[in-house]
Amino acid sequence: MTDIVSLTNPGLIPLEAITTMGVSVKEGDTPIGFFGTGLKYAIAGLLRTSHKITIWRGLERYNFSAKPADVRGKEFGFVHMTSEAGDARLGFTTHLGAHWEMWQIFRELYANCLDEDGEMSLARIVPAEGQTTIWVTGEGFARAASERDLYFLKSKPLHHGANVDIHPGISLGVYYRGVLVNKLKNTATHTYNITSQMELTEDRTLKSDWWANYYIAGALAKCDDGPLLERVFSVKDSYEAGLGYQDIGETFGETILALAERKGAAAIPHSAVQAAEAWAQREVRIGELALTATERSEIDTAKAFLERIGYPVSAPILAVETLGPGIMGLAKNDKIYLARATLTRGGNYLIGTILEEHLHLTQEFRDESRAFQDFLIDLVVKFAREARGT
Repeated sequence: MTDIVSLTNPGLIPLEAITTMGVSVKEGDTPIGFFGTGLKYAIAGLLRTSHKITIWRGLERYNFSAKPADVRGKEFGFVHMTSEAGDARLGFTTHLGAHWEMWQIFRELYANCLDEDGEMSLARIVPAEGQTTIWVTGEGFARAASERDLYFLKSKPLHHGANVDIHPGISLGVYYRGVLVNKLKNTATHTYNITSQMELTEDRTLKSDWWANYYIAGALAKCDDGPLLERVFSVKDSYEAGLGYQDIGETFGETILALAERKGAAAIPHSAVQAAEAWAQREVRIGELALTATERSEIDTAKAFLERIGYPVSAPILAVETLGPGIMGLAKNDKIYLARATLTRGGNYLIGTILEEHLHLTQEFRDESRAFQDFLIDLVVKFAREARGT
């Protein structure tokens, strides 16, 4: 692999953009950098990592080097720029951007190149009049250049969301307007490109992970591509498994519920199952089923038993195909909904489910609450004492 990379763009770079902090003269409304510091960061980082960098303004050559100097007993590598006019010490050192990694240095220079309608080559390009040419020599930068598709998206989206496009391929990063701006701790099943306005830090990373996660979760929640969602949520320990999902769409709810029923809820990211179950309960997603004579008889028998023990059920009882993984009954809108699985089990299980939902409606007990637990324990003790005549 060659260790020389050339970046060119039309026009001559202002010397102030090289030597002065805070000067940015980029055109357009989508550049990744607007702080006026990126080129200086890149120069400092390249020299710090033993790379060489030369900038040509047309046919004028500017070489950069680091020379040690003492400041109050501490040595710094001051950046120098050498040209036909002589040697000038610039107002920054190689310590600038000390935390930048090589991929960030490459990303900065290549983004600048793209913003100016320029080109990059893994070879030495001859400088030309009216053109800015940058030569970078060094193995690390050359490797990053050869892997540029990791840092700049080239694929076509599988799905366009309101704030995020979903691209194919697993990823360990989040992209903003096609440029990598964040690294992830867990691998994502797909690649996410944020298209909405986001605020970046001076090192071109997202200022807020929260907003990135929020936008990505929102794009998935409203995604209408069932197979894509199935691929995403078939992986339990992915980046997406750690997101929170709200205001989900029908495709998301249907896909997750079907996936959980097929593979088991434990095999699916809990956050997705939880959101789908909440959606199912809100929407009662499947219409009423026509009951068989046997199923109707089972319900009538259960209601008669409950009436005999002092809990007459007056709310309409409707049967649905499913209410979500593990959900057998639901009290909603003054009605009791039963999943088909509850009717299939029948007997005591059916009686208990109807009683539970009846108590939700009449006593306003919440699921898994201490008050509901105490009430049921008291009820069991009451019936036991009555059975024993004590």
